[in-house]
Formats: sequence, C-alpha cells, structure tokens
Amino acid sequence: TLGRTRVIRVRVIPLFSFPRCQREKFLGLDPISLAFEKRSSNVAEKILHIQRGLKEFRASQEGIVAGLPDPSSCCASLALSSPLALPSEQLLQELECNSAGITLDPDTAPKCLAISGDGKRAINTARFCDQRQKLPDHPKRFDSDPFLLGREGFAAGRHSWVVELEVGKFGAGAVGVARESVKRKGGIVITPEEGFWALGFSLRSVWPLTANPTQEAQRKRPRKLRVSLDWAGGRVTFSNAETRSPVYTFSASFSEKIFPFFGLWKEGTQVTVSP
Repeated sequence: TLGRTRVIRVRVIPLFSFPRCQREKFLGLDPISLAFEKRSSNVAEKILHIQRGLKEFRASQEGIVAGLPDPSSCCASLALSSPLALPSEQLLQELECNSAGITLDPDTAPKCLAISGDGKRAINTARFCDQRQKLPDHPKRFDSDPFLLGREGFAAGRHSWVVELEVGKFGAGAVGVARESVKRKGGIVITPEEGFWALGFSLRSVWPLTANPTQEAQRKRPRKLRVSLDWAGGRVTFSNAETRSPVYTFSASFSEKIFPFFGLWKEGTQVTVSP
C-alpha cells in the first residue's frame, strides 16, 4: 500500500561454496579454457624469468670484460723465448709460403739410395747395394756421393716442405736446397759457396753446413724439419715442424732455379718428404 516500505531480503551465497563444476559454469568458463589460461600464465612467467637472467648475465660479462687488461699491452709483453713462439716476421713468412708437393728425383740419385714408389721416401742401402749395378749415365745424377734432389725446382715465390729425419745410432745426413747448376760428379763440398744451403744432421744434433762450422751452431735435432725457401727475399729458413721453433736461417742471393736437396751419408739414414 501507499506509504509503506517493502523490504526485500536477498540471501548472498559465496561463490566458493559451490562445487567447482558449477562455479566454472556460472563464470562461463570450461575446463579447457581454464587450463589454457593457466599454461599461458606459466609460460609468461618463464619468459620474464629468462629475460631477467639474460640481463643479469650480460651485466656480469660486461663487468668481467671491463676488468681485463688491454690486449695490446698483453701482446707486447709476450716472451719470444717460448719453444712454441716464432718471431712475428718469420711466422708471417711461413704462413705465406706455398706448401710445395715435393717428390724425389731418381735421376739424381746414385745406386746406393733406394726411393719409394711414390717418390716421398729415400733410404741409404749401402750394405745391399750391388756395386756391379749400372745406372744410366744421366747428367743430373750425383755419381760419387749419396745425394739427390727433388723433382720440383723454384725460381720465384715462397715455398715450404717438411722432411722427417730417421737415423740409426751412427746415421747422418743433410737436408736443404741447392742450385740447379751445382757440381754433380766427383767429390762435393756442401757449403753456400758451392751452391748448397743445408743443415747436417745426426742422431741428436743439426748444424749449418758452412765453410767454418762452429760447435755453438749445433741444435737439438727435430724429428721433422720444415724447410722454407723465399726465392726473391734470398732466405732459406729451417724450423721445427712440430713446435714451429726456429732452427737456422741462411741469407743468400738466388739467380737460378733452386731445388730441394737431400744427403744420406750413412747406411740406414732415411728421409721422408711431405706433403
């Protein structure tokens, strides 16, 4: 009636008191949508966590780099006395060298030297050498001394090759380069004046073959020697092929083709060239 206030009582029932399925139905959500929403939320949290971790890692690395000394000062203080170190100029020259595919020339070898079929290995076989054997009288052949040359000669550029040295207890030999015009018949002296730039080697030592050899010039014999020829620069450099440490350098002036040279003085002495 007019003038009276009507009171309507509404009973509020908390949503959480309903069973889960009824709550989801009431909110208009199905189980699949809820699961997807929960998984998306987890992925977002992981991405944020990763981003924070990357930011912290970047900051830590920048701190480490900032604390490092200047690289140029480190390089300047490196000691070249290390057995693995080479003077920078020599190292650059070695890197610029062409790796020469050397093979041994049988037409230059006397009968006491045996050469493998691939032309990569030679050995002194004096004990088994048939003195009655007659080799063709070739103008390139060394007829008195156990010497031979490589097939490949060079009249320009920079070239290098590796020689593995194998000697017995009393073995000895020589390795280096020679002018194309060197003496081949009769007794030969291996010196730069005669057109040979070479090192002599024995079981334990190597030394430069010069007109006036000295005891001080001897070095411990490497298992493998690298021979580097700089034709235009007039240098023949020997280094340990395994440690890259320098052994000896000849200075010269070349005006003709230069060939790899090998001498196998004693029986059983063997050289193998590579590559």
